[in-house]
Order: sequence, then C-alpha cells, then structure tokens
Amino acid sequence: MEKKDIEIIWAAGFFDGEGCTYATKDKFLVLTIGQKNTNKEVLERFKSAVGVGNIYTYKRESAKTGFFSTYKAHSQEVKFVLELISPYLSSEKINQAKDAIELCTKYAEYKKNFHRCGHKKEGVNCKVCKRISYYRGLRAEVVKLV
Repeated sequence: MEKKDIEIIWAAGFFDGEGCTYATKDKFLVLTIGQKNTNKEVLERFKSAVGVGNIYTYKRESAKTGFFSTYKAHSQEVKFVLELISPYLSSEKINQAKDAIELCTKYAEYKKNFHRCGHKKEGVNCKVCKRISYYRGLRAEVVKLV
C-alpha cells in the first residue's frame, strides 16, 4: 500500500470522527466540509491528503484557547473529497456523503436550467431577471455618484 493511500484512509478516519457535511443557502448553495481543531498541523495533513480545500484560522472570544483553525472545501471540491474518502467511511458518514453529493448535483442542475428568480430558462432572461439586473445597474450608478 502506498503512502498516499494510507493518508487518504487516515483522512477518512479523521473526517469520520471530527467532520461534518452541510449545506447553507444564502445567495447560492455551498456544501462545506469543516474541521475544527486547535492543532493546525492535523488540518494541514488532512488538506495534503485530499489535495483541495483551505484552512482558515480564527481568534476565539475566550483568551483560554486563543485561536482555532477550520478546514473547508466548497462546491465541487466537496464532491471530490467525499468521493475520494467515501470507501473508508462508516455507513452513517457514507449516507451523509451520498446526500451531500446528491444535493450538490441537483443544485448544479437547477442552476443550469433556471434563472435566479426561479423561472425555467427559455432562451432569454425573463422579465423578473431583467428587472433584477436593471435595479442592480441603477444601484451601481448611485454608488458611483456618491
């Protein structure tokens, strides 16, 4: 077994115990794998094993622990990571991974077939989308004037 394979298996175990997959919807859907740990080296090892994602460091409110770091992967990176480590995950995490991959795929398909306003794409933008673009343009002009 190669070192890379061992690292992927380790990453799967680490994610299985410490990770989570979830979806948020603000302006667009984002799937994220987050790893919180005060030991940044562990997160760097995870990132190195899977090959994608970013590590963010934040200052805690309490002075006791100081800083914490989080590993995150977004959008298609999430799908890549989950497909890479899923053979080594527990059945519960595999089901969560499958749900996340399915949601990511459905959302990509939705974005391809529908306008921002929710209307099905039929060639050109619908009136609602044109109105949204028009008001965004006006807002940009007002900002330039100010």
